[in-house]
Amino acid sequence: MKIDRLTEEELFYKLLETNDKNEVIRDWATFGIGSQIDLDNEKIRAALWKRVDDTDSDTKFEAISGLAKRGDLKIKETIRNELIAGEFGSLIFEAIDYLDGKEFLPLLKECFEKSQKESDINPSWLSDLKNIINSLEER
Repeated sequence: MKIDRLTEEELFYKLLETNDKNEVIRDWATFGIGSQIDLDNEKIRAALWKRVDDTDSDTKFEAISGLAKRGDLKIKETIRNELIAGEFGSLIFEAIDYLDGKEFLPLLKECFEKSQKESDINPSWLSDLKNIINSLEER
């Protein structure tokens, strides 16, 4: 469910929650401003950038996706680093899709090849990886 509008006060509190000590609250708040609203301004981008290095991976990936959704091209370096590190979730694929990130195809393909050889890879994640590769190749 998308949130069409937030009052200034609601946005203030949502942005404040992205700094909460509790990782669940930070994650939900980051998801809220990153994915659930289309509003784009400096306050939202600054809050998302603060979460890009979050210790909670869900929060971090929500922030990366939210910045990509807003077309913030500076997030590409972070995405590249996440792909190289190899510890990322499907939200990275969403971010790449938002940015039409064809330049990530070699890293994605390399990751796919490595992942096929591992027995403990989530099949759903592997399918998402294959889907983003196919989608980028078709563009």
